[in-house]
Amino acid sequence: MKLQSIAGTISRRTWFLILGVVIALALVVHGIWPLSNRSTSHDDISVDLGHIADAGAAQDAGVIGSPEAGAPGVTWQVPVLWIQNDITSTSSGPVIFTGNRKRDNYSDIRKFWLENAVVSLDPDNGSVRWYRLIKPGREYKRTEYERELTRRADISTSPDGRYMALRLAPVWEEEPSVGSPPWDNSDATIGKKSQTIVVLSAESGEVVRTMQTDHNVLAQALTNNYAIDALIVETSPFSHLDEGTISSYYLDGGTISSYSLDAPEAPPSSWPATGWLVSSTADSVVLSPRNDNSYCQETCATVTLTLADPATGQSRSTVDRIYRVTPYGWAERFIDAASTTINPKDVQQWQKTPRELVDLGSDARANITGLAVKNQLTPTGSIRLLTTLTTKATPAGTPVSWLPGTQDPDQPLTPRTDPVEIIEITSGSCSGKDCVQRTTLTLGTS
Repeated sequence: MKLQSIAGTISRRTWFLILGVVIALALVVHGIWPLSNRSTSHDDISVDLGHIADAGAAQDAGVIGSPEAGAPGVTWQVPVLWIQNDITSTSSGPVIFTGNRKRDNYSDIRKFWLENAVVSLDPDNGSVRWYRLIKPGREYKRTEYERELTRRADISTSPDGRYMALRLAPVWEEEPSVGSPPWDNSDATIGKKSQTIVVLSAESGEVVRTMQTDHNVLAQALTNNYAIDALIVETSPFSHLDEGTISSYYLDGGTISSYSLDAPEAPPSSWPATGWLVSSTADSVVLSPRNDNSYCQETCATVTLTLADPATGQSRSTVDRIYRVTPYGWAERFIDAASTTINPKDVQQWQKTPRELVDLGSDARANITGLAVKNQLTPTGSIRLLTTLTTKATPAGTPVSWLPGTQDPDQPLTPRTDPVEIIEITSGSCSGKDCVQRTTLTLGTS
């Protein structure tokens, strides 16, 4: 009897042990019970992506005002009440990206909530389609000079205008040493930070994908080749800051990663950066040996751009004699190799220099000799506006023609002169506030 009792006890104990192990394994598999006290640096820094709201919420928050009637030729105008960060245009209409700063005092070291508001406008009447407030999950201190660096946020759109990528200002886990230069990379001064990029649907404002990194984000872009839509991000463990300015000449430890938008949970594909990410087309990233967008100073130092596979970095094609990279996969280049020795500040010489505008996605080209090129937003996209060269008499240049957006490779790139609807920011035109306006541009007028 005693032996049977002992055997029964052991059996019960064994059973409970086995049951406990099974339960523990189940908890681990489902992520309820961590295997170890592992670091979750990205999750520790929360970013409040807010929720989709309407015009009333945007106006109550003091982000924008109500649409107003404008001067003759102005279809509508909307006052922007927050700090103007950027504006872009999507296939669904213009999008305003603004910033707000809340300060507790006016000392050298201040507490800030770096809030960003994203406002999508109806291209027909300027009303709010949707509004989203994004902010970091914690308050932090920054010096005045350092704050100016961390305030920088960025917005970019996919070539087809369906997606937006918002690069938010960094959020610091650990503050850098007070007074240390932001470009100091030493462990004692640099602190620890996380930077977030969120991709939104331009149509609905819904979150498509987010990424976070504790490395420095050097650039971002979006592709849409109708097979794989992707967010492309270039990062580096080094700041690449030289006395407060991002260096154009060196790239240490850079990595380019492609994040699928069709499979938001899929891990990215990454490859060592072979150049600076300066733009993108529908199916390629555009890499440059320099980080500048313009390579003309006293003379024009041209570069050769490389179009590469976003997933692997494999080179697909190159375009030489580039002296300027413009948004949305366009670039300006010299037609003749000897033109690189000219002085761009010499208007007469520059006017005679043979130059062309290239759509890097289609390789369509247009002669721009004697003209200047300006990227111009439209209600649902962008165009390339061709103007006369700037002089003392016409410092802004006079529009003479325009080229459509992303070009069909089977169609010639032909300048147009018919009136075109544009979106622009005007300073102080809405009761002293900046204003987003839709106007009709008639060619040949300043």
